Amino acid sequence: MSTDRLLTARWYALLAAGVAAFILYGSYVPFHYAPLPWGEATEAFGRTVRATLRPASRSDWVANWCLGVPLGFCLLGAARVDRPGRAAAVAVGAVVVPLCLAFAAAVEFGQLFFPGRECSGSDIWAQGLGAACGVAAWVAVGPRWTAALRRALGRAEGTGRLLTLYVFCALVAQTLPFDLTASPAELYRRVREREITVIPLGELAARPGVSADKDWKKVAAWCELLAVAVPGGVLLAGLGGRWKSVNTLPAVAAAGLLAGAVLELAQWPVKSRHPSSTDVLVLTLGVLIGWGIALAVADKGSRKHRPMVAALLGQAWFAVIAVHHWQPFHFLPPLLPTNAGRMTFLPFEQQIDKAYLWGLEEMVRKAWLFVPLGVLAGWGWKRSTDRRAVWYAVGACAFAAAVLEFGQLLLPGRVGSPTDLLFAAGGGWLGAFVTRRRLAASTPTPFAPRTATGSRWVPSTVPADATGRASA
Repeated sequence: MSTDRLLTARWYALLAAGVAAFILYGSYVPFHYAPLPWGEATEAFGRTVRATLRPASRSDWVANWCLGVPLGFCLLGAARVDRPGRAAAVAVGAVVVPLCLAFAAAVEFGQLFFPGRECSGSDIWAQGLGAACGVAAWVAVGPRWTAALRRALGRAEGTGRLLTLYVFCALVAQTLPFDLTASPAELYRRVREREITVIPLGELAARPGVSADKDWKKVAAWCELLAVAVPGGVLLAGLGGRWKSVNTLPAVAAAGLLAGAVLELAQWPVKSRHPSSTDVLVLTLGVLIGWGIALAVADKGSRKHRPMVAALLGQAWFAVIAVHHWQPFHFLPPLLPTNAGRMTFLPFEQQIDKAYLWGLEEMVRKAWLFVPLGVLAGWGWKRSTDRRAVWYAVGACAFAAAVLEFGQLLLPGRVGSPTDLLFAAGGGWLGAFVTRRRLAASTPTPFAPRTATGSRWVPSTVPADATGRASA
């Protein structure tokens, strides 16, 4: 299929605008503006920047660096995608980095007009350094990565690249917020003080002073891990060959164990993470579930009943998300008016109030829960390669999220948030979008008969009939 409309300059420009909007929104929320004389503001800005060039928090500095990387990468991508010439890319990048620095300085200066926000010089040069790294990444591998991702989404043979990208994204998501330690003594201390669970299901062992609600929270975390692993199993089955055979079950289980072990070992140096052997088993189970679903939906018999199969599997996955959102199921209807009054309608307010990377981790986590539901909703549409299948999946995921948020209004200690509907819609869109591209990539191309002058088969420009054969 054609990929000329994928990852174009417009795509990169929109991604850069999204990153810039995220930085602006996170810097000024909840938008309590207070006017300040211009002279006083400029004097305070210069004084504050000089006094805060050294970062007060290493994690905050890393968060700002991470914000600068995609901004520089996408801005240079918008200017240079599909344009050869590394020297020209370097020249444009030399302009992009100062622009990113100026943008970061303007954002920090604007924070002086919003009480409660802190202006910092270290944030400026952290974002500038991140933008420089993003520009360097584009010059080094940007065009090659763009071409590889286009091939992965545009050809049935690209599933291996897509699976590699998916595992990388899962690795990043599972190690947020990157509060790393490289001290061997600290790593040993985590093992000695049992901050790493070695015995499977050791988290659920009887512990004095630990309530059952804590165990339910751990179950909710396992639901999130299933959401991470299930799409990986679907992609594994999409590799074809031996991976589409039921006899490959032991190899699939081994691949799931290996991937789970890598993800959990990567969490060992992350101080805010708790590696666990149970999580490895849950990730393996998720890979097996995704692989089994992929084999089931690929069966010719299931294709005849595609909407029904998708609906049944979607309801099963909705039950998993409901366990995540509603545990421990202490529904109290009289709480509805109180909890409804506590709802916040300012988008992303609950996430932005946290540190940048913690907020990002929560957004990724919530959106990821709906990716499998988006895959099923898009696949269950009467014509999965139709663009309307994506919007159908977005609507279905948003509706499911609305039901879940309403249920949370009946639970003590929960606060519903309409923002979660946006996360659900984003996860559903991603799942349905990739599903549509993969199904379209695997659709056979009509071919014309052999010509009298040659033996090669050439793509036919004659429209195909309903059976896939070229029509007269």
